[in-house]
Amino acid sequence: MLSPKKGTVREDGYVYSGRQWYSPDTMRRRRITAFLIQARNRAKEEGVPFALTLDYVDDLCKSTPICPIMRVPLIRGSQGGRDNSPSIDRIRPELGYVPDNVRCISQGANRIKGGMSPERVARLAAYVKGEL
Repeated sequence: MLSPKKGTVREDGYVYSGRQWYSPDTMRRRRITAFLIQARNRAKEEGVPFALTLDYVDDLCKSTPICPIMRVPLIRGSQGGRDNSPSIDRIRPELGYVPDNVRCISQGANRIKGGMSPERVARLAAYVKGEL
């Protein structure tokens, strides 16, 4: 019997990792853990604080069903890395990854925003509106 392809999702929501099946909750927590490792490494490189926990980020993303910027539903699951996947945004990047300085937005919005200052975001918006 052939093994399913990595990323295959069963009717009950379980996802095949290439070696075993994981529950949707386990997969979500694994993705958050991977994000936290990456964010901790970025914080270290940038010399900013890092004090997020898996439960804090999980609760934050669960309580944000729609991207506050793009107004699109945030889709969690095996389709990670898409424009409407949840992503953690630092409100004031210089304050680091700490509670009350992060919010859950879409990956597409976070990619567009990047590390731009509010002034650069306003300038980009003016350009898109045809005002520049």
